[in-house]
Amino acid sequence: EDLPVELPPAKEVDFQPKGKSPLAAHEKWVAGGRCPKCGRPARRETDTIAQWLCSCWYYLRFASPVYDAANHPERNTQAFRKDDLAKWMPVDQYIGGVEHAVLHLLYSRFIFKVLRDAGETGDLWPEPFKALFTQGMICKLSEKTGKVEKMSKSLGNVVAPDELIAQYGADTQRLYTLFIGPPQKDAEWNDSAVAGMNRFLKRVWAQIDEHLAATQGAAPYQGDGADLSEAAKALWRKTHQTIRKVTSDIEQSWQFNTAIAAIMELSNLLSDVAAKLTGDAQDTAVVRFALESMVRLLGPLVPHVAEELWEKMGHTGGIIAAGWPSYSEAACAEDVIELAVQVNGKVRSRITVAAGTAQAEIERLALADEPVLKAIGGATVRKVIVIPGRLVNIVAK
Repeated sequence: EDLPVELPPAKEVDFQPKGKSPLAAHEKWVAGGRCPKCGRPARRETDTIAQWLCSCWYYLRFASPVYDAANHPERNTQAFRKDDLAKWMPVDQYIGGVEHAVLHLLYSRFIFKVLRDAGETGDLWPEPFKALFTQGMICKLSEKTGKVEKMSKSLGNVVAPDELIAQYGADTQRLYTLFIGPPQKDAEWNDSAVAGMNRFLKRVWAQIDEHLAATQGAAPYQGDGADLSEAAKALWRKTHQTIRKVTSDIEQSWQFNTAIAAIMELSNLLSDVAAKLTGDAQDTAVVRFALESMVRLLGPLVPHVAEELWEKMGHTGGIIAAGWPSYSEAACAEDVIELAVQVNGKVRSRITVAAGTAQAEIERLALADEPVLKAIGGATVRKVIVIPGRLVNIVAK
């Protein structure tokens, strides 16, 4: 009968973070209660629920964000509508740290199931989330304990993002956080490694500047590679392979660190082959294709830098409107491939063969290789196993 307890006007409350509820500093409200037993003045408790409790159900509210009281007065008493939930729910992806399994995730499912059993959400799905991704913790050396531990204010090992942003920019911090390691595993923060990400972004910027005049107005190469020089073809193929790799790493395995590493490899190759390019129209088109692809791939990782570079290259309309780059499986295929040759499980040599070489010919080349013959010695070859595109394993006894 005492509910609801009305909160003070927001303008009277100081919401600056101080480690406790903002209501605790509003003395008039705190002292405004009455003891339910004796009726005498009593102080109100300000910490009655976990601070994350609202996020355990607000995904339902997000499905019905717009309330039009004039045309839909019934919405004034509803947190969400079943029709909206039927359209938007369930949530496609839940992401949380390992500790969420017994805290936020548990309570989110509990609250949802209570609402579902009460008939408030409909019967379309039994769970609020389709998929779970458990991220690892970012750890750092704690001066208090002398050990590498999860970042915590109490341990004094929290990195203030404002300082890094002031020194390097937000995109450098963002890129390093994504590059630090596989997202599902714990990772150790390294202040000096942040500078490495900044150097990489500066190198990409410098590459755009280096080739800007020559490629200005050129259309990205769209051919099949048959008319390209050896250096240009290598860059063209690597660009397609990078797009395929980054697309797969982000969309399927969530390995942002390896996606970034692939873009770095493309940048390195561009630097390596730049001096070998002739500067003709085809080479210029390939360089333009590589540069544009690199910037578009960086778009979701370093949005500010990518947007600036996209505009610098003469584009209008924004990099998001440009969409994600596409690749060709045929273009990704190598003309020649290198195969490791093992003898009884130990790598003894490597051979280079044309892509598509028949298995029998690969076996012949491997068995004729001088280091392999030396490793086999007087033993008898019992079996030759060819794993396409990777290795040849010779079993000899």
